[in-house]
Amino acid sequence: MRVSSAGIVVLWSLAFLGCGGAPASRATTAITEDVGSDVDDDVVAADHVPAHEPEADTAREIPPLPDPATALAWWDGDQIMLREEVAFRTDKAELRSRSLPLIDAIVIALQARPTVRVEVAAHTDSDSICPHCGRRLTRDRAHSVRAALLHRGEIDPARLTARSYGDSQPRAQCDDLRGHRRARCLAQNRRVEFHVVRPPVPLTAPAISEDGAH
Repeated sequence: MRVSSAGIVVLWSLAFLGCGGAPASRATTAITEDVGSDVDDDVVAADHVPAHEPEADTAREIPPLPDPATALAWWDGDQIMLREEVAFRTDKAELRSRSLPLIDAIVIALQARPTVRVEVAAHTDSDSICPHCGRRLTRDRAHSVRAALLHRGEIDPARLTARSYGDSQPRAQCDDLRGHRRARCLAQNRRVEFHVVRPPVPLTAPAISEDGAH
C-alpha cells in the first residue's frame, strides 16, 4: 500500500496459536519507500552552480615602441618620425604602393601608444599653379593617409584627425635656389607629418578646413 510521502505503512497482525486462540506475539514492521527528490533533476541547487569562468581578456596586446634604429616609423617625443616620405601619385591623393609598408609601420607606432590622439598634417610647397589647388590637394592627401591607417590597422577613428596646412609651414626655404637644387628643396616641403594633439592647444599656423578655407 502506498501512502503519504513519509512512505510508512504499519501492518498489525494477530497470530493465534493453539486451539485456545491466545495471542502469541504482536509484530510491527516498518516499510519505507524511496519517493525520490522533491527537486527536478534538471534544476541544480544554487550553492552547487559552478561559478562563471571569467571572460577572456579580448583587449589587443599593446606592441612595444618601435626601435628608431630599425623601424620605418618611430616616436620622437610627440611626433612620429618617418624614415622616408609618404609617396603619392603626381598631383593626386592616391598613395603609391611602395608606401604601404610605411603606412603599416605608422599603424604599429600608433598602436604602441593607444591613448594618444594624432593629427595627420599634410603640407605642400609654394610652387603650386594656384594656391587653393595646393591646399585642396594636401587636404585630400591628409584624408587619404588617415583612411589608409584606419583600413590597415585597428585604430579608433576618433584618435585621428586630418588637416591641411598648405604651404604655410615650409620645412626648407627655397626662394633663392634654382634648377635641381630648388626642385630637391621644394620636395622637402611636400610631406605628411604625424603629431600628438592635445586640445585646446592653439594651432601655430592657419589650418585648412574641410572646404579648403582658412
